[in-house]
Amino acid sequence: MQEYYNDNWNGDFVRLLKARLPEADFPQYAKNLGLTERFDPVTHADVDGIIHNLRFVSGQKWFDPPPADQTTYFKHQRGPHTHSYSEVLWHSNGFVYFIAFRV
Repeated sequence: MQEYYNDNWNGDFVRLLKARLPEADFPQYAKNLGLTERFDPVTHADVDGIIHNLRFVSGQKWFDPPPADQTTYFKHQRGPHTHSYSEVLWHSNGFVYFIAFRV
């Protein structure tokens, strides 16, 4: 398992996790994190760019999830002013990838 966490004085943060997880356990893991919505590029076109760019936000080379697709769980909340909060959970090749990001 690999983890990364970084926060700023103003409450912005990024948290990354990459760990081995059998694909059969992925839906339950998402549920445990409170993630129930699956990404759809057509339905969620308004957040497609955000979800895509979160894969690269940290600069950590080991955090290499696949592009979001219908198997990806996510949560995105726009803040009242400038802050927004996102969580994305991917599964690929026996690994689970998770990001929580507030900016």
